Amino acid sequence: ILFEKVLFSGDHILPQITPHPSVSLSYKRFQNILPEGYQGGNGYYGLKVYLQSLSKVLSLGDDLTVMPAHRAFYRGKFNPIGIRRAREIIEHHQERFHHILDLLRNGPLAMEDITRKHFSGHHLEARNYYLAFSEIVSHIELLQEVGDVDMVGGEKGLVHWKGTEHFARFIDGLLTKTT
Repeated sequence: ILFEKVLFSGDHILPQITPHPSVSLSYKRFQNILPEGYQGGNGYYGLKVYLQSLSKVLSLGDDLTVMPAHRAFYRGKFNPIGIRRAREIIEHHQERFHHILDLLRNGPLAMEDITRKHFSGHHLEARNYYLAFSEIVSHIELLQEVGDVDMVGGEKGLVHWKGTEHFARFIDGLLTKTT
């Protein structure tokens, strides 16, 4: 919600942390129970949609204050953030794409293996594992959509890097729309 020079961002833009991205495949699961106006195509789920929405926020200009739903007041102090935080989040995901492709340079891996190689410690404990795994899935979905990876190996579902980094063009497009 934009009010004068303040953007109330909910979980969309958070200080110090990033919101957990949804998985594009979730749309198919929920499509039939969504209101009719939302059943015509997936413009709501997935990392691609989230990153595109951050790009739209960047286009609002630098002179806005962002009021997030979490950590606006944290550890005894206010943590005001600006629109630049949207750019930082996009760049964070860009780094994650690079790291995932680095993991795939030596050959195809299962998504579980990518998850365990990318995350460590408490990120892999109990319910956090599911969050880490779905985070990887959301990145693989976008990498697959732009043509950087494909799935091989039949039932094993291995992720294979195709030797390209088309995601970089996608990210650059998001960041240059706003400059």
